[in-house]
Formats: sequence, structure tokens, C-alpha cells
Amino acid sequence: DYNPISGDLVILTGNGTTDSLYDMENMIYSWDMDISKDSDGDGDKTNDEDILGKIVEWQFNNAGSIVVQLTVDDGDTTDSMRITIQVEEKPFTITSFIMSPIGILIVIVLILSIVAAPVIMKKRKETEHDEYRVPSKGSIDDAFDDPDYDPFSEDRKKQKISKKRIKEEQNKPVIKNNGLDKDLLLDHEKVSDNQLGDIDLEDKNLAVNEVLSASEIEELIGEEE
Repeated sequence: DYNPISGDLVILTGNGTTDSLYDMENMIYSWDMDISKDSDGDGDKTNDEDILGKIVEWQFNNAGSIVVQLTVDDGDTTDSMRITIQVEEKPFTITSFIMSPIGILIVIVLILSIVAAPVIMKKRKETEHDEYRVPSKGSIDDAFDDPDYDPFSEDRKKQKISKKRIKEEQNKPVIKNNGLDKDLLLDHEKVSDNQLGDIDLEDKNLAVNEVLSASEIEELIGEEE
């Protein structure tokens, strides 16, 4: 038995063959390097001529027990012999791992990660900076004039000063109350005609009260009585 390592180059020889001098000079050496496989596809796994020669070199890439058959032919008769070769697993090494398909894939992923890392870090810093920077350019007056402006709002639209919102706010109709308390302002759409008449009288009384002094009002009430 011979125990090479997977991937090693193995030298096999048929020097142990004996025959007449004439036959030895004309001997044909045929090697079937794995009798468990039918390499020529003729249905017989043991008659493959994988390589010819008295001394041959062969590389076994798969680990395991492999039976090799040597057949010699002197032109009149043939004879065969078998040897078992126990191919060992190749020990792990960094070089062999890197050169394997999986190793190459991992190396490519690492290279891409190293190249992409600065770009990712730059974008992350820009995102963090965006959380603290002033969302939009504009004067302090614009910030106060925009009713919805809020630099800390989660709504991105409200984080920016909007000229459109400022214009809409400025174009809103101004409701003048002439100095009256807001509680005295009524919605005309919700008040009936009779209530409007009472309100007019109250407004007149309010107007009189604003013109006459307290003593004059008392005299006026006394005259009416």
C-alpha cells in the first residue's frame, strides 16, 4: 500500500514484471488508475487504459482508497496485478484555502467591504450631521412668519421655511373686532334673525354706555321711570 496526499504526483512503475528478454523489450504496460470507474465507457471498469508506459506519473485529486490495476501484454498473453493506494486528505493551509473557490469568494467579499467602508462611513456621518444642522436657509423673520416651521419636527416639510406658507399666512383676511372682546363676536351663520335684532339692541346700549357717564345713565333711567 502507498499513502500519498491528495494532489501529490505519484510515480508508478512496472519494473517487477518478468518475462523473456524478447518479450520484455516488446511488453505493453497498461494502467487503469481507478477500477471503480469506467473511464472508457465500455461497461467494464477494469480494462481502462488511462495511461501507458513502464513508468508513469499520476495525480490523485480525491482522497480515499483507490485500486490501481496494471495489465502487461507481451503479444501472446496478458497478466494483471493490482495495488491499493490510500490517498490522504490534504492538510488545511491558508494558501490552499485562499486558492479554493470558497476562499476566492471570501477574499473578493473582503476586498469589496474594505473599498465600500469609507463610502458607508461618509454617508453615516452626513446622516448624523443632518440631524443637527439648520434644515433650511432663511431669516429669523421668515422663521417667525411661517406658522408651521419647526426645525425639530419629524415632518421634513416643517423642518424647512416655506415661502408659500408665509405668503398664505400673510394673505389671510384680517378680521377686525374694533376693540371688542372676542367673547362678544358671534358667528352670523349660527344666529337667527330674532337673535340678531336683540344683538343690535345690545350693541346700541353698549354704544350708549360708552358715550354716557354713569351719573347721566342714572338720570336717564330716572326720567324714564
